[in-house]
Amino acid sequence: VNIDIETSGETNEQLRNNMTSFMKDLRTHLKDKYSHVQLSIDMYAGAAENKQIWDVKEIAQYVDYIIVMAYDFHRSSSQKAGPVAPLFGDTKNWEESISTYFQSFLEQAPREKVILGVPFYGYEWQTTSRDAKSHTFPETGATASFTRVLELLGKKDELKVQEHWNEQALSPYLSYVEDGNIY
Repeated sequence: VNIDIETSGETNEQLRNNMTSFMKDLRTHLKDKYSHVQLSIDMYAGAAENKQIWDVKEIAQYVDYIIVMAYDFHRSSSQKAGPVAPLFGDTKNWEESISTYFQSFLEQAPREKVILGVPFYGYEWQTTSRDAKSHTFPETGATASFTRVLELLGKKDELKVQEHWNEQALSPYLSYVEDGNIY
């Protein structure tokens, strides 16, 4: 059984306590009725560092696995282009990264319970340049699936596609020109 409850906005201690109680009660129920069933929960990458709905240390006692959703560091609404899941970061590029958050999880939960969830998609935006952290134009962001990337690579000459690699994020990215606009 996988629990994926995602929130946005303000959370408080009562909400965190309720979530922990829910997971504790669910574990008890599953153990009593279905002893062979495993229980996991999905958490945002920043959950171990930032006060959110999940109390990582407490919930870790009641689950078999914590799945860290290590993606959407940049998303379709981002004001700057960037990797969906940067492995590393710094203040010069992006302060948040998988490595910084994952370390916090390992400090609060047994490592054998922590699973890293990684993306198989990206985002594309109209941008001001081909730079990895270029400014984006509002409301131009969209999901770039694997199929979309293959489509762009199929039009490599027509769209002047350039393949890039960001060493800090350990992430590939493309840039291209369509109708005179850079993406």
